[in-house]
Amino acid sequence: MKVLFFGTPELAVPFLQTLYNDPSIEIVGVVCQPDKPVGRKQALVPPAVKQFALQKNLPVFQFNSLKKPEALETLRQLQADVCALVVYGKLLPDELLRLTTFGVVNMHPSLLPKFRGPSPIKSAILQGESETGISVMLLDQGMDTGPILDQMTISIDSNETNTSLERNIAEVAPTFFLQTLKSYVEGYIAAKPQDHSKATLTKLLDKEDGCIDWSHSAVQIDRQVRAFEPWPGTWTLWNFTRLKILQASIRSEQSTALIGTVLPSNEGLFVQTGDGILQLQLVQLEGKQVQDAQAFLRGHKEILGAQLDRKKTL
Repeated sequence: MKVLFFGTPELAVPFLQTLYNDPSIEIVGVVCQPDKPVGRKQALVPPAVKQFALQKNLPVFQFNSLKKPEALETLRQLQADVCALVVYGKLLPDELLRLTTFGVVNMHPSLLPKFRGPSPIKSAILQGESETGISVMLLDQGMDTGPILDQMTISIDSNETNTSLERNIAEVAPTFFLQTLKSYVEGYIAAKPQDHSKATLTKLLDKEDGCIDWSHSAVQIDRQVRAFEPWPGTWTLWNFTRLKILQASIRSEQSTALIGTVLPSNEGLFVQTGDGILQLQLVQLEGKQVQDAQAFLRGHKEILGAQLDRKKTL
């Protein structure tokens, strides 16, 4: 089976590696997003999928636009039987959906039709789901609206973060994806349409989504911290400076302090939310190192009694 693989970030690498290791599959090409500038020096860094592909001497293609005729012709000449897509990062043009005999088989990290769109893993944690999964589906012209080949359920722990859930998916899902892909091409399974009436959509996140509204419940803010780790991050304002919250936990105690107030305590950072207290365990003041709460307090005792800002913008 000749496979043309589309994928970009670290999460896609185990899927590519599993396909690569199967002797019945030939990877005829790997398509990923262009290298991106990173850090203060804006040095170009290749995506994780590209790094893996080059190590295995696989041909890599990075197009600024897949809609250009030359890009489509380049991929057509690879004569793939099927395209496999795992977190590529952009929608594919209609011409690419018809490029191969068996179309584009996509891994979407949710139990479709729930959590369509660009942020399914973060949304599952943010909404307090006890389980999610992956859907192996055929792409069509919509946003994750294509028919389903098979699905796999994955549990979500109460302390799950975006990173830990991605790690879990990377461990258990690649083999399932491979088996489903092969069964589909070999004619053993057929795609079934989604129930579009049950669809929910996720949004493309930006840094402003990480701003904490302290009037929300402690449970909701804790979910936000875990879901938005490591990006876009969760933050608040203190003295007009961003204070990033990297780890927190819910406390059972109650107080009558104003919402957003850092409670007086020598034992840590405790903040009054809309319905209870959230303990901040790991924090990072803008431009500074990550610190645990005790270390931060030793250098910033003036934060005690302060009211953290709830504004959405600086």
